[in-house]
Amino acid sequence: MTEPAPIVSVIVPCRNVAGTLVRCLDSIRAALPPGGEIIAVDDGSTDATGEILKAYVDDYACLRVTASFGRGVSAARNAGLALARGTYIQFVDADDTVEEGFCTQMIAAMDRDKADYCICSFWQEYVDSSRPGGEVKLKEPYHYTSAEEIRRFYLPRLIGYTLGDVFRRLLGQDVFARKRELGGVWRCCYRRAIIEQTPVRFDETVTLFEDALFNVEYLIAAHSMTSVSAPLYDYLLDSRTSTVSGTTKDARRYCANKLALLRARKRLDALAGGTLAPLYRGSSVFSLAEIALRTLRGEVPRREGLRFLAAYIKEMLK
Repeated sequence: MTEPAPIVSVIVPCRNVAGTLVRCLDSIRAALPPGGEIIAVDDGSTDATGEILKAYVDDYACLRVTASFGRGVSAARNAGLALARGTYIQFVDADDTVEEGFCTQMIAAMDRDKADYCICSFWQEYVDSSRPGGEVKLKEPYHYTSAEEIRRFYLPRLIGYTLGDVFRRLLGQDVFARKRELGGVWRCCYRRAIIEQTPVRFDETVTLFEDALFNVEYLIAAHSMTSVSAPLYDYLLDSRTSTVSGTTKDARRYCANKLALLRARKRLDALAGGTLAPLYRGSSVFSLAEIALRTLRGEVPRREGLRFLAAYIKEMLK
């Protein structure tokens, strides 16, 4: 007899997270509906992460473990997607936790609205800073019932900034914080059928903003979306271990990511029939300026920086 598919697969990429993994897995297990599964992907950990996962597998039938051998968070998530059997897909980072309704409330909203995608508010906490945390609310409630509405009203919040945004910023208007919706996949719920039919995967050449790219590619194929105003995810920011912090401090890696990000955006623009380019042209201008500035400051060797600039301009003009 064929085993019924899980209602949801929650994918957790893990790399050297022994200090936070137990509370993360415990919070997911408390939020998991009956018949749900957790897929933990050990991305080449050198601490006790593997031992913790082995102990949990022995105790909890809902947990499955695989490995991605140190290839990065995108590869780890892709490895999880390859194993996932759930009707719905969710992602959790192993240094974060989730609220009790993380799975059930978003799934219920998608069922109620017959939606292909759901996004929620979240809690944000800084562990190594005096900056205050708190609830990060949705920019607005979202309820779209066509692909056209999603592309017109929501994708501009994810893909980047327009040239108009750049000019408004130069005039002193804070358009960025008002416009952007943080595109983390950990605050979203997806239908696996759409992921597999497209197929959507994480771009393993991009080390920053890969979440937003995944969301854009998924939403190009989606026909409806909804939202949950409640904060269902607890997002922990730690600059000592953050991929964002590590990439921005490494100037070579930062410039290489800018080039990879431009190529990824252009690929998505082609998928969307050429409709996305106006939405990220301002971001391309900013990225070009950032590469030039890092070269002028000597953060990147001059010759290498000029190569990055030439490659970026060439890609922009294609």
